[in-house]
Amino acid sequence: MSPLYWKCVSIFVLIVCVGCSERAERWTDEVALADGKVIEVSRSVRYHPGSGEIHVAMQTWPEQYSLKAKNPFTGNSFEWNGPRKFSPISLDFYQGTPYLVMIADSIFSDLKKYGCPEIPLVFFMFDEKTSQWQQISGDQYPKQILKANLSPSYDEFQMKQAPKQTKELIHAANHWREISGSSYFSKLIPSNFSEWKYQSKNSYRAENRRDGCPSTAPSNADANHPELSGKPSDAGVLEILNGKVHSPVWTVQHRSGNGDKDWGQLTFNSEKHKACSALVYVEGSNTDKPELRGWTLFVKDASKTKKSLGSNTVFCDDSFIWFLSFDPKINRFVFNKYTHGGDLIYRLNFERPPDPDGFRGHMVQSTFRAEKGYLYFDWWFSAQSGDSWQVLNSSQVRVREPTAAK
Repeated sequence: MSPLYWKCVSIFVLIVCVGCSERAERWTDEVALADGKVIEVSRSVRYHPGSGEIHVAMQTWPEQYSLKAKNPFTGNSFEWNGPRKFSPISLDFYQGTPYLVMIADSIFSDLKKYGCPEIPLVFFMFDEKTSQWQQISGDQYPKQILKANLSPSYDEFQMKQAPKQTKELIHAANHWREISGSSYFSKLIPSNFSEWKYQSKNSYRAENRRDGCPSTAPSNADANHPELSGKPSDAGVLEILNGKVHSPVWTVQHRSGNGDKDWGQLTFNSEKHKACSALVYVEGSNTDKPELRGWTLFVKDASKTKKSLGSNTVFCDDSFIWFLSFDPKINRFVFNKYTHGGDLIYRLNFERPPDPDGFRGHMVQSTFRAEKGYLYFDWWFSAQSGDSWQVLNSSQVRVREPTAAK
């Protein structure tokens, strides 16, 4: 789309949404305090246009909350006006002082404004002398009152039916929000990362944030890992045992289901792949060891610390696993051989045979085998055309393993 198109769309959305954010709704929460008292809190929410896709931006959403209440200990009234995309989840009192917790509702919530806390919660206490809310850390918040007691969000149908939300309705709504697993919310409010019970909290710590805050997970980079580009490897020579030039080119269907006429069955051994894949796994973002996220680990490694960059297992046998990678610094392929337990045996590089015009060379996974100190496999030069592959040349090749690794 042209820049003019998007400019026109933006103007259209702006015109349509003029006055959108003026809509506000009000209701009352019956709030149960930690000491057994019950107070009424006047709630309101203001609607704003959405973010992101046009169909979302064309609608308005309840996303900016405010509240008013009276301190039952001093009789003084106070109010809180929150930012967009945050919800207050708890209002309580400790030694006569009001305290409040709000939670980020969106990946676009501006947590950077609040110092990028390690969990998506912001804690406040009210200074009645200055009539100002002051941000405090979670560890400064009184543990005795860390419990959700406000309506978790604005439900138009629910609030219209019951403009006064009883403490029982609020408890039920908070319970449902917690068990739904669709948010960071829990009724027992955590004050720090270790207390947070969110199932994907490690992913939250490691993800690319859209709120301007950096990832807080330990780095998973390892500048010393032996598989990184440019790290030492033994030089091998690719020997061509026999080769065949196909004239005319050999045409193989992508999925014919006819054995030797089927590209998938010829080039890929699903049983081998399944057996080898069962020996390794890629550590996800939601791990207790975020420094290992994205690395390939070994099932039989009791320490769960040995790692590889390999994501596709080329071959495995009763004792070893091979990964194939390409090192751009030396412009050569590299075999990385490991034990099942994750110990690196060797790194063996070999030169890629030059590609004929219009064709690309590649290893045929189904043909790989290790035998008597050599790695054997087929090397084909092929090109895809629609639902078929054209093979110009097919060769049986081998490369000698490093002597010490036999």
